[in-house]
Amino acid sequence: MNVDIIHPEQDSGRVRLIGAAKYIKVKLMKLVTLVTLERLTQALLIMAMIAFAIRILSASGISRVPTGLTRRRGQARAAR
Repeated sequence: MNVDIIHPEQDSGRVRLIGAAKYIKVKLMKLVTLVTLERLTQALLIMAMIAFAIRILSASGISRVPTGLTRRRGQARAAR
């Protein structure tokens, strides 16, 4: 194992930069996970609203309901 000894006065700037970069990276990762979670919940909400609207429309007796939406959702569930 070859370890170069670097004097602190010679390399404090680089170490500080690496530390800052790591900190920023961690913060960005947390932010990204938050954003993806938010998007996931939004997508789930929208899907639930669409399903609810289709159910209401079919219950009220409107014949022209886009059945492709419900069929696709069933296929996606079967694929999982």
